[in-house]
Amino acid sequence: MSIAQLLELNQLELQSISSKIDTFELHVEENEVSITKEEEEEEEEDDEYQKTHQEITRIDAQLALLDKLWYIRGYLAEIELYLALTDVEEAVDQYSAVKDITSKMSEAIQGLPPCLIKLELHQTHTDYEKRIEQKVSGIFFPLEGVFRVLKPVDSKIVNAWDELLSRIIGGTTAAVFDDEHQVLTSSLTQEDKYVDSLVAFMMFIDACRSDKNKFRSKINHSMVNYLSLHITKLPNLAKLRQLCGSWNIQISDLDELYYNWQTDQYIDRVRKIFMSPELGEWVNQLYDISSSPNQVSNTQNSNNDWDNWDEAWDEEEDDEQQHKTSLETDKPKVMISQVAHKIVEAIIDFNNPNIFDSVKALASVLYPSYMESFVMFNDLHYIAEQIQAATLARFADNYWTQQLAGLDTEILEILREIGVNKRLANVTEEDSDSSDDGTLDDVTVAKFSKLHQKLKSLSDSQLHYTNTAKYHDLASHIVKLINTYFIHSIYLLEDIGQVQATKIGNLVDACNKITIAFVGSKREELLYHKLDNVKFIVGGHLADILDRFYRGELYDLDTEEITALIESTFTPSERRERAIQEITEFRRM
Repeated sequence: MSIAQLLELNQLELQSISSKIDTFELHVEENEVSITKEEEEEEEEDDEYQKTHQEITRIDAQLALLDKLWYIRGYLAEIELYLALTDVEEAVDQYSAVKDITSKMSEAIQGLPPCLIKLELHQTHTDYEKRIEQKVSGIFFPLEGVFRVLKPVDSKIVNAWDELLSRIIGGTTAAVFDDEHQVLTSSLTQEDKYVDSLVAFMMFIDACRSDKNKFRSKINHSMVNYLSLHITKLPNLAKLRQLCGSWNIQISDLDELYYNWQTDQYIDRVRKIFMSPELGEWVNQLYDISSSPNQVSNTQNSNNDWDNWDEAWDEEEDDEQQHKTSLETDKPKVMISQVAHKIVEAIIDFNNPNIFDSVKALASVLYPSYMESFVMFNDLHYIAEQIQAATLARFADNYWTQQLAGLDTEILEILREIGVNKRLANVTEEDSDSSDDGTLDDVTVAKFSKLHQKLKSLSDSQLHYTNTAKYHDLASHIVKLINTYFIHSIYLLEDIGQVQATKIGNLVDACNKITIAFVGSKREELLYHKLDNVKFIVGGHLADILDRFYRGELYDLDTEEITALIESTFTPSERRERAIQEITEFRRM
């Protein structure tokens, strides 16, 4: 094929391609036009939606405004009705109601949006208030002089009626009301005329249109007592109940009324026990229910282990054994007070949650503090057992938990002041060349003295004497808290040098000196051994540590605790890694 033919053929192909491109461009332009139209239509729809939404919002606001105006219109109509009253007595009776309406109208006007009608309504409201005051001024002001004269007379009359009511309640006076002439006649009596006389008195007060509030409380209280005591002897009960309704004295179902009255009587018994001037004497009359319940004792426990607590910290353990607390020698005691017996006697035949709530509230205020004595704890558990009221025992336990949490916070605050971790972290090996021999400074000794005084206050209290086992638990808890804090502070150290090890030993000795005096023998508290093991590891040699480990004396330390202390105390070496590996593998066996 010649070159000319090839060129002609290529030209035809190019024309075909060009035609296809033109057709594609035409389609693209049509699509662009279509997309543009769709976008314009969507924008128009969005605009229409926004306009519709705005219109709906505007209409809602106008409807809300109309609703408020409708209420204001109602207030205006009610005020107009009041201003149109011609009956003076009715105008006086309705005065407080119309004042309430004007107040509501003012609030409604304040809630209106800024507009012309709001200003007009403000002016209308002001005008109405003036018209109301003008209307009542013509009624009240002329009566001021009359009221001034009648006030002393009225007071004497009310006092006389109150005295008559007291005699009716006391059962010394009978009363009869003459409805026709509206006269109340009273006479001395020795018979039970309470209900009839009270009915007559209340009918008389109704007829006189007197203020019932002056007598309502007195009648209500006496009636509840009388109905509860004479529940089967009520000849005129129906009439009395009817009058109670008009006096707004609510008389519930008689069974419930009697039950509530009975509950009040028992609560009053409990209250009288706790409010008695002899309460202090009763609280100190303690009975040991763990051995001889009938034996009264007021003996105070003593503790001499606190003498010279900060002397001779470097003495041998045998010297420490010379100090024994009552925790090791006294027999277990659980002491309850005379108050517990009196409460059981008062409420044993009536099991009611309202009574228990009263016991809880009064006990938590009037008993000695849980930080001074376990008498409240013991008494509530004793009462709960005697009258089958588990809620009192739970309250005693929960209250003790709250008090213990507060004590923990106080002790931890003292330990933070001592700042074990902070003091050790600031020690460097450069200190080994100085004169610092690791002896505790005066500031640290003073902080330990503060801790000692806190524990001594617990030991000197009646806690141990009133509940030996509970005091054991408390002492163990506190020692565990203190030692755990010390151990945790030592664990946080990344690198323990020789000077730090010496300081750790002195801190541990100071801590043990205080806690041993608080609890007793060092052999009786496992945490002493654990703290001594920590002291031994940070101040000992690897060979000695492994020897103690294989003898089983590091049983109270976890594998992680032992290895962490070794890593912090000894510099990296093959011997150290081998010791850690031996301990880890042995513990896994």
